[in-house]
Amino acid sequence: MNCTSRFRVIAACVLLSVAGHWSVGLAADNPQVNQQSRKMDDVIGAFDALTHHGEWLGFRNGADAPVRTDLEGDHIQGVARWEHPDPVYLFVTSAGQMQSDGTSDANLMVVKMGSRDTLGERLRSNRLLDGAQTGCTVPAAVDAVVFNYTFKNYEHPGALHLCGDILAVPLEKGRKDSGFCDGGSAHGDPCSADCDCPDDGHCIGGVYVPECGPADECCGTLPSDQIQFFDVSDPTSPKRLSYTLDLDHGAGNIGLVKLPDGHFLLSVAWGLGEEVRFWRSTTTDFFDENFAFVYHDIWYPDEPTNCGDPWPVCNNTYQNASFLMQKAALPEDERLFMLCGRN
Repeated sequence: MNCTSRFRVIAACVLLSVAGHWSVGLAADNPQVNQQSRKMDDVIGAFDALTHHGEWLGFRNGADAPVRTDLEGDHIQGVARWEHPDPVYLFVTSAGQMQSDGTSDANLMVVKMGSRDTLGERLRSNRLLDGAQTGCTVPAAVDAVVFNYTFKNYEHPGALHLCGDILAVPLEKGRKDSGFCDGGSAHGDPCSADCDCPDDGHCIGGVYVPECGPADECCGTLPSDQIQFFDVSDPTSPKRLSYTLDLDHGAGNIGLVKLPDGHFLLSVAWGLGEEVRFWRSTTTDFFDENFAFVYHDIWYPDEPTNCGDPWPVCNNTYQNASFLMQKAALPEDERLFMLCGRN
């Protein structure tokens, strides 16, 4: 038996140094939530200082957070490290377990890495045991999922991104069955599209909720692709923000950063990375009732530039695209970098 099939594995996971229960309700206005992007002293220096190989990390499913245990055909989509050093938490997206109809549900896990140093530096491997192969070394019991959440109406999550305590999760392949539930069954059941609202229930995010709502506010179709945002100031109890960005194209990987002027910049790429679209926020606070992202610009990476070597495209998929901000004495002198990983 493959030793790695019994627990989750993050292989060759590179994380740059940084100094409960899931809430299905929406986050309330919270001015204490950190919305500031992490800033680095020397982005290029930190990148050059990385080792030439990745370090194996793993985590257990966790007694209170059951997730699928067979990883055949499944892989981790993205990993984001909570920007507070103590304790160490990871947010991990993956495809969920395959269903009988050939589809799967997007999945988000919150992982506490209790064995790792809390200095905000490299995590290093937690799968090193003298005389044992790395793949057969079981992670410590304190390195485990503390909660697991399933997006019932999306099949594919992308590479997620953190901006302070704001977590952005891209979702793809939305199911088109997001009207009213037609069975009148239990809270949390998936909805169908016939708009036959049972009792006083209605559909919220493709899930049946028994509270009443006007029919014309409930019936509709789910966006094919969407980015959802969460307040993770308490990583064991993320709260979904009311704002979502609906897309008519894929959302395989995203970047999110707060610019020197206080607005947010969001990048969205998909497919083979032939184009990257940028969105800019209308206000400087995710909790502002008028907050929204508006289309800003598009970049075709294979176009000629003055950046030296061409951006590699069209030969494999980009798995992540992260923004990194470099400090400066004056905000207008800060530099923005994009760090991408591809197969």
